[in-house]
Amino acid sequence: MSKAVFFLLFLMTSSTAFSVHKTIIKCGAAVTDFIFSGKTITVSTMKGTVETYSLATHKLLKKRQFAKIKDFAGDPIDAEVFKLSSDGESIFALVRGNDSKNNVYELGSNTKNLIIQGEKFNSVIIDIAAVGNGRLVLALLSNEFMLYDIKTRKTVYRKQASPYAFSAMSLSGDKKYIFSSDESGVLHKISVESGKVIKSYIGQNVDNVLCVDAAGGLVAGGGKDRRIAFYNETTGNGTHIILNYFITALAVSPDGKKMVWFNDNNNTLEIFSVLTKSKIQELSGHDSSVNKIKFVSGKKLISCGNDGKLIIWEL
Repeated sequence: MSKAVFFLLFLMTSSTAFSVHKTIIKCGAAVTDFIFSGKTITVSTMKGTVETYSLATHKLLKKRQFAKIKDFAGDPIDAEVFKLSSDGESIFALVRGNDSKNNVYELGSNTKNLIIQGEKFNSVIIDIAAVGNGRLVLALLSNEFMLYDIKTRKTVYRKQASPYAFSAMSLSGDKKYIFSSDESGVLHKISVESGKVIKSYIGQNVDNVLCVDAAGGLVAGGGKDRRIAFYNETTGNGTHIILNYFITALAVSPDGKKMVWFNDNNNTLEIFSVLTKSKIQELSGHDSSVNKIKFVSGKKLISCGNDGKLIIWEL
């Protein structure tokens, strides 16, 4: 029996029941992303809105609406907001533009300022990350990464991680590194300051990696090969488990000892012990696909999805 298959069998037979408290906030539309600030949580939606909710009352505090755009036939459609990122002062939103060219806006208390027009690039902006000091990292479909100075409106660098199409990225807690994935199955650790690939994680994924995260010395990725790969961030040594569904969202706990991912077979979140290679908890509450999961602490995580729900889980 292979090591990977053994891990799968162990995963399937080692779930343990633990108490969990969940808080559900029903948003105005399918939720694509969120930013947690402690007292509030801000979400982006497929209906072109950015909505801020109070964590104390769960009530909507503010709603920003982006104007509709036109599709290829000239018909009006919602300007989907794909991604959010924050530097602690402003919120940055990646928004669908005309001709599938995504734009970046800086959101003030009552303003929406267009700061990057996607039509100026010969690729499509897929993800963004605010990295401090008035700078944004832009990830392009061409698997190029750009460091952009917001004040000067200038590009500091534009470098390609690999010739394969970009899939996903995650910013390290100290904002020094980007961990990225692409259609090749290889994960990359990229320096925010230089844009250089300083380490590649190879051998555990064999197809497009749709989601990636890193924390506590652990780098993880999952995707179309139905595998979740685990790598030691420093040594690059890795292993994987095999599941029977695509992995579209995952997160690593701050200490690197636990993981969570979305199981689209039953719309649950599966919490997994990296140390014992076993499932330790299953969370039910979503009714359709989950688009993002994030650990706020070792015992609290947040998820959002196409059902319009934002769920805060206290384990």
